[in-house]
Amino acid sequence: MYESRTHQSAFVKIEQGWKQRAFVDHLFEVFQTHTRMAAPKPSFAHGRLKSYWFYTVTAPCFYPLYTQLYQVQADGKRRKVLPPGLITELLTPCAFAYWVMCDGSHRNRLMTLHTEGFTEAETHQLSVEVNALFGLHSSSKCRDAKYWVLRFPVADFDRLYRVLEPWMLSCFRYKMGV
Repeated sequence: MYESRTHQSAFVKIEQGWKQRAFVDHLFEVFQTHTRMAAPKPSFAHGRLKSYWFYTVTAPCFYPLYTQLYQVQADGKRRKVLPPGLITELLTPCAFAYWVMCDGSHRNRLMTLHTEGFTEAETHQLSVEVNALFGLHSSSKCRDAKYWVLRFPVADFDRLYRVLEPWMLSCFRYKMGV
């Protein structure tokens, strides 16, 4: 999300790796009434296709969420934050499934939600709120000695699958290990 410098508005940029073209196309359909773009655009790096992306119009409807997720720090810059209670208030099974489709990965039925943009405390709070909402047992784990992710144990697989499956696009079921 990005803020308009002149109005209390924001816009959203969606970008996913080239293998996720179908997902970007799906999200483009979801946001179609909020974009002026004709279609998602490709992005290249070193002459090779890297990703597909699109952005929405700048609109007041995105601003409340933007101001909750990006707060001004002491240095005057905005940083992504996770206010306590936000997950409990806003995360539905559908929204959780989209989050997993964007930022999830799995290995041997162990799912990881990549939350590297949040602090250790925020990732712990996220774990507490997600667990309470959906009856799960996730925990925050340090990755590469500096990033924090949310890890769901193998024991949560069946419960996670029941919560997320109705909303997962078929091309993303692999993120659940299915």
